[in-house]
Amino acid sequence: MFKIEYYKLNKVVSYNRLINMIIGARGIGKTYSLKERVINRFKKNKEKFIYFRRYSEEIKSIKDKLFDDCVKLLEENESITTQGNEIFLTTKQFDDSGKEIKPKKEKIGDFLYMAKSQSIKSASFIEYTTFIFDEFLIEDNIHHYFSGEVENNFISIVSTIVRNYQINQCCKFFLLANSCTKYNPYFEYFHINNLKKNKQFYTEFNKQIVVEYVQNDVYVKQIQNTPFYDLIKDTSVVDYIVNNNFYLDDETSFIMKNIPEKAGYIATIIADKPYGLYYSPTLEIMWFNDKADMTCRNIWYATIENMKPNVGFIKMSGIADRIKYYYRNGCLFYNSVKTRNTLRKVIDTF
Repeated sequence: MFKIEYYKLNKVVSYNRLINMIIGARGIGKTYSLKERVINRFKKNKEKFIYFRRYSEEIKSIKDKLFDDCVKLLEENESITTQGNEIFLTTKQFDDSGKEIKPKKEKIGDFLYMAKSQSIKSASFIEYTTFIFDEFLIEDNIHHYFSGEVENNFISIVSTIVRNYQINQCCKFFLLANSCTKYNPYFEYFHINNLKKNKQFYTEFNKQIVVEYVQNDVYVKQIQNTPFYDLIKDTSVVDYIVNNNFYLDDETSFIMKNIPEKAGYIATIIADKPYGLYYSPTLEIMWFNDKADMTCRNIWYATIENMKPNVGFIKMSGIADRIKYYYRNGCLFYNSVKTRNTLRKVIDTF
């Protein structure tokens, strides 16, 4: 059995940026490398960390197992334990006769999720030097980004934790994700675009952000010699599990850049932003555009989280059923990949 070479943090941290976005194929060791960092930094300097997810159920489902693969980073008498949303380095203790007594527990970090993050504004985080936002890009159709998430939630958290510290003194933020999509609120907010396979590090978008689009050729060659690769090599999942492609970013399917023939404007649908909905009786299709008419008399909110007074919820209207019908019959089109990827997640909730 050979040893696979997993991802290492040393290159990305050498840029000394406040925010470090690490985008890479599934299973290359992104999360493990951060766990190694926080354990070592606590043992050396008593520095603490925050492990962050979007939803509380994500924390609940993994918190008791998150550090199971870190045994080799610990001494024989040490373990990582949790109590509530606190994380401890627990060390077995023995009296002079060799009898085991109450263990020593040192708090090394905290679990935090986005909905609870507003409650930490008055807290002090001077001892915290690492913030891990795991799976910050959404892949499934069950979860969704919060309304105004980057500005209203994430930036607020950064402000609370960093405060007025200088870059060499403050907490570093690590945002980890599988290579699922380039079209997301974080890339849009920070104007991150044009990621290419032949370039690994991007620093030009913001002087406090580095984006690493992980290119691990050694890992790819090693994984190709495993039974798992033999299982998936002729399937579509090899593109993102091994080849690190943005698998949700099919650039052509259901994309129609211009207004369809004889299409009329029928509604404004507000999701993360307003979208215009058109219907073409000639082609018998619906089409979404990211340019909307806010003077339209037929305006609906697509999600409850975004709702404001005097505008209805789309599930209470017949138009939701019409959209679902055209969607399920392959007759719903979009002006861009970004519009398609955003609205498909919303429509799946109808």
